Amino acid sequence: MKKLISMILILTFAFGVMACDNNSSKKYMQQGKTELENKQYEKSLESFKLAISKDSKNQEAILLSGIIEGYLNCKKYIEESDLDKAKETIDNIDKDYEKYSIKDDIDSLKSEIDDKLAEKEKTNENQQAKAINSDKKVSSKSPTTNKDNKTEKVENNTEKSKQSKNNSEKSNQDKKNTQGTKKKSFSEDQAKEMAKKEFNSNSDLEYIVTQSGVEDGIKYYDIIVKSISIIKGGGSGTVDNIKVFENGAIKYNKGA
Repeated sequence: MKKLISMILILTFAFGVMACDNNSSKKYMQQGKTELENKQYEKSLESFKLAISKDSKNQEAILLSGIIEGYLNCKKYIEESDLDKAKETIDNIDKDYEKYSIKDDIDSLKSEIDDKLAEKEKTNENQQAKAINSDKKVSSKSPTTNKDNKTEKVENNTEKSKQSKNNSEKSNQDKKNTQGTKKKSFSEDQAKEMAKKEFNSNSDLEYIVTQSGVEDGIKYYDIIVKSISIIKGGGSGTVDNIKVFENGAIKYNKGA
């Protein structure tokens, strides 16, 4: 009889905890949507992540987290003048973004990226045209001028050859002095392996490196952790965004 009563109390407590978590998740969802309406995207992202922490099956929270992260990352790439990465990121944002108030800002960002890419392409075309015209002018010089230039080039090349030989000998000596002391650089694959261990080698997760950097003198990689099953279900799949440092430290990017 005592065992039965104990079992009933345990189940009652468990259901109470579950109900509390669900209520907390709904609370953070409502808070996040309000912040989303007010264009407080960093705060809303934090709220949606809290909702996920209370209910890992909250699909809308997962969807909105992915949309906002994509938007914020895209703005960061534009600031860094990495337009190709910005274009790739914004094109991968879940199409359901059109259902939410962030739609206008994402559409505006898409137009900005397209305009900047078009301007970049036009600039490259102009530079290529100038280079072609410059080559034509050089080839149209008189034979006498070309002969004088060739003589001068031979003399310059002879001097450069001597300097190059001396520099090469010095470089080889420097390589010998430093040989065996080089440290293998911290690679993306190493960072991904460390991320996998952090998430207990969960086979449903994939790890995407977005960029590298140095913080406090330690190299790191930014890695987006995505759920394969959520992606197959039509969501963005983004579960978390972490920094993996060369010294083994892992930092979770809040509001990234």
